[in-house]
Amino acid sequence: MVNVKNFIMISVVLIAITCTSGCSTIVSDSNYDVRIDSYPRGSDYLITDKKGREVGRGITPDIVSLKAGAGYFQANKFNIDYSKEGYRPTTKVLGTSFDPWYLGNFIFGSWIGFLAVDPLTGAMWSVDEPSVQIMSTGDE
Repeated sequence: MVNVKNFIMISVVLIAITCTSGCSTIVSDSNYDVRIDSYPRGSDYLITDKKGREVGRGITPDIVSLKAGAGYFQANKFNIDYSKEGYRPTTKVLGTSFDPWYLGNFIFGSWIGFLAVDPLTGAMWSVDEPSVQIMSTGDE
């Protein structure tokens, strides 16, 4: 015979796991490391998100962590502005796209993950390129 206390405890744990999990959140990620590089190296860069907020700044080559989501069910997009004395300033756009792991919520019945966890954490999106490189031409 099953001990009622153990049954209740196991049930609570299983319900908690089901309610707090999202397929993309478990299998994928919401923040992505992106390599930023340029020619010539040593260029200054500034990264802003789709709302115009600064999310990264440095000198190439570098690695930055970018959040793929911009809010509930919203993908992010980034402008990467490069500059170096003697070279034309250049901008590269880095997008995000739908992460197929998000559909795992639908397949495995995790409606909380499908409607809340992955959309809120941004895990339903992935950054399009793991490495961004820009080539600048001389003469500003």
